Amino acid sequence: MGFSTSGATAIVFVALMICLGTAYAAVGGAYDRVAESTETADDRALDQRNTAIEIESAEFDEGELTVTVENTGTTALSVRGTSLVVDGEFVTGERRVGETDDRTRWLPGERLVIETSADEPDRIRVTTDVGISVSETTIGEPEGEADGSDDPEAGGTEGSE
Repeated sequence: MGFSTSGATAIVFVALMICLGTAYAAVGGAYDRVAESTETADDRALDQRNTAIEIESAEFDEGELTVTVENTGTTALSVRGTSLVVDGEFVTGERRVGETDDRTRWLPGERLVIETSADEPDRIRVTTDVGISVSETTIGEPEGEADGSDDPEAGGTEGSE
């Protein structure tokens, strides 16, 4: 075996090491990206499992719709990421958490109030930024503005003989 055979073997070995180093870097980077995206998906799934909302009230009065939603889960939600859909169409409106207009997060146990102008709706849906939604088909009048038909003292039907 001469020098040319040993030299050629050394060159092939060095080339093989360079190729393996490059392949390892590419595979390692791809694995890191897959692991990171799996972790993000797991975190999002956990947020979905821990998120729950409930429409506390939905009131319509003279072209104004007021929807009050309670965060009954354990996840802090985005105020702007919470959507209101009225009869199949996204609507915008004033949003506040309690009496504060400038909040960006809606914490567990707090109520989000969305006020918007709309025609009398048949159905509303509130959807959070993590994809949890709740619907309501019973839209009422604000308290104190009912016609009194259930009030016995106002001549209503309940309790009369």
